Amino acid sequence: MDTDSLKNERHKLSTEYNFKRSKLTKQINKIRRVECKEFRKQHKALFLTFDCIIVMLILFNFGALFITNAMVVKSTPEKQFQEANPIAAEIHDYEPHPEGKTFINTIVFFIFIWSLLTFAYVVVRNKVSNDRTLYPLLFVIIFYLLALTTDFVNNLGFYIGTKLWGL
Repeated sequence: MDTDSLKNERHKLSTEYNFKRSKLTKQINKIRRVECKEFRKQHKALFLTFDCIIVMLILFNFGALFITNAMVVKSTPEKQFQEANPIAAEIHDYEPHPEGKTFINTIVFFIFIWSLLTFAYVVVRNKVSNDRTLYPLLFVIIFYLLALTTDFVNNLGFYIGTKLWGL
């Protein structure tokens, strides 16, 4: 046999192997999806509770942010309001805040972090197919509970707000 025929034979076998492997991978993924759906059907109340906890955590976090800003404004009512968004300040002839650009960057960063955390929760939630794979989901929820409710029940948000607004 010459080298061209060997290369063709190797390519043919490689293509056939890759085709069979991709077909098996698709079948395995389909079986996993079915298992995940069945497990979520069996533990519907548990997953509903997890979803409610995540929604409450998001609301708590935004509530803490709102309360922080309200407390900062209440503690210094004579403080003049300034626009944090430099583009909106230019368009509407508002006085821009000197640290507005860094403030907007911080908000964008936290939106990115929230998106990442929500994406991680959804991915882990959709991969749960048995009791053993339920543990990473529980770990993610416990981490969120510890990290996010801590800000809601202590004065950390108030101190961040006072430093942010320069009071």
